[in-house]
Amino acid sequence: MTRHPIGTLLGRLAAHWQGRLSVRMLTAVVVVSTALAGLSSAYGRALESKFFEEQIVKFGSSLADTAALKLADALVVDDPTTWKELLPPLVLGSGDMIGCARVVKSDGRVVASYPETEPAGVVECARPIRVERDGEILGEIIVGLRRQPWSDALADRTRGIFVRTCVTSLLVVLLIAWLMNRLIGGPLTRLAGHARRLGEGALAEPIPGFGKDELGRLAATMEHMRANLLSTQSSLLQQNERLRELDRLKTQFLANVSHEIRTPITAILGCADLLADAKGEAAEVTTQVETLRRNGRTLMETVNSVLDLANLESGNLLVRLAPCHLRPVFEDVLTSLRPMAQQKNIGIELHWLGAAPEWIATDAKRLRQILGNVIGNAVKFTEHGRVDVAVDYAAAPPTLQIHVLDSGVGIPDSFKQRLFTPFSQADGSMTRRHGGTGLGLSITRRLLQLLDGELALDSVVGRGTWIRLRLRVRPIEAPAETAPVGKACTPTQELHAHVLLVDDAPDNLRLVSRILTKAGAVVDTAENGRIACDKVLAASAGAQPFDLIIMDVQMPDMDGCMATRLLRQHGVRTPIVALTAHAMAEDRQRCLDAGYDDYETKPIDRPRLLATLLRHVPPPATPV
Repeated sequence: MTRHPIGTLLGRLAAHWQGRLSVRMLTAVVVVSTALAGLSSAYGRALESKFFEEQIVKFGSSLADTAALKLADALVVDDPTTWKELLPPLVLGSGDMIGCARVVKSDGRVVASYPETEPAGVVECARPIRVERDGEILGEIIVGLRRQPWSDALADRTRGIFVRTCVTSLLVVLLIAWLMNRLIGGPLTRLAGHARRLGEGALAEPIPGFGKDELGRLAATMEHMRANLLSTQSSLLQQNERLRELDRLKTQFLANVSHEIRTPITAILGCADLLADAKGEAAEVTTQVETLRRNGRTLMETVNSVLDLANLESGNLLVRLAPCHLRPVFEDVLTSLRPMAQQKNIGIELHWLGAAPEWIATDAKRLRQILGNVIGNAVKFTEHGRVDVAVDYAAAPPTLQIHVLDSGVGIPDSFKQRLFTPFSQADGSMTRRHGGTGLGLSITRRLLQLLDGELALDSVVGRGTWIRLRLRVRPIEAPAETAPVGKACTPTQELHAHVLLVDDAPDNLRLVSRILTKAGAVVDTAENGRIACDKVLAASAGAQPFDLIIMDVQMPDMDGCMATRLLRQHGVRTPIVALTAHAMAEDRQRCLDAGYDDYETKPIDRPRLLATLLRHVPPPATPV
């Protein structure tokens, strides 16, 4: 259907009206100006009409006064002929101005009129006829003025006023329109353009100033918003890039963890198969058992690194300051790394440069972990030459300075900062020669910060690396009873106790039962928390209650925390030790809050487990 041209034009005008504020403002000015012009024209016409009425009356009165002077003598002698002769020249001599005239005596009689029939549309002006000698009023002359000439003159004058008013209004409107477009419409249009480009994402173009008025403040606000959006966009792009890098690093980390876990698992499962086939060959059995232990420890270190990072990220990893015998910690770390150094045919030596204190207050476990990570990396990345560890001490303030120097491959400058980012390694290729998850140095730096220390690194590619650790310490006196730090000590005391072991994994039940039985305990087992509660309550009511309960946490039917709470509610005060694979920091606190007396993690460290259990079992009575 074809649209009518007028409709199309009206549609375009409506769209222009809706889309342009300046058009609507100009239209409002035109309407207001037109209304004011109309009102002023009407008011001017009313004033002109009143003025013309006054002029008609004034003009007619003047003519009547003149005629009254001429008719006064005629009225004195009562001469009708004179009256009739004077009236026609008065009417005819005025052109179209006078339409009629008549003379009325004082007694009301019309003594003369011209013309005989009075025309319509006249304005009568009556003036008295007086006798000059004594002022006596003899009558009056009435002059009828025609309206039409005066109306025509008024119309012409009104049209002139209207035309002048319209022209003046149009000029004023054009001036106002020009000023509005210059002061409001133009700036608004430019601001709208800037706003549209902002909405389209063009943030590089700045918004210029528009003065100090409202539009200027609006433009300044938009420029501030543009700058904020540009800054936010830049931050988001940087954050997105960091997230991409983190995602890449985590992907690489998962690949490394998979490699690091699968490698020892392969050795563990393979050695288990070889042990099954050994059939009494003592040397073969010893070799495979040692392989199992070594790869199990490697697997445990990988898992512990992941757990440490998770605890550090969540802020749940805490250090526990306790007396620490300094020299044995260093000696134990180097002793554990010497087999790897000997295998690579490189030297590893410890040097004490100053009189370091024998005992300090620190977290020995975390200090050992820091040293193991740093010195272990030095050994791992050194193929020829040696690794030297130098320990110095400054008394004011008490600071332990540890220098680790190697003659390894070195680290490029572009990778130095990345080394302290979780999951990253200088060598991240699939064909890399050295294992690891890429967490060691990141965890080391954070642990140092927790222990009030710092780490610095210098390296030259092809010549080696120099790592400096500064650790602020507090020297202390040797405690009354000391035990070697970092070495596993097998308790000599036997575990004479009736023990209930609770675990849903049959292999774990057999393993831990074997360890406890060899330590001297009498062991009973349960597969979940509900069975354990039934056995404990029954034993407590009988003659042979349990001396100790070892309970897993995550189990079917009823978990360990629920079972422990239930036992405590029934008044059972038997010591309960958690033995669980939940190894996060908050897991320990959750178990203690549920009513456990102590907490140990899997995989099992046999000497540590037995030492923990012995703390909760009273020693056997000495025979008298």
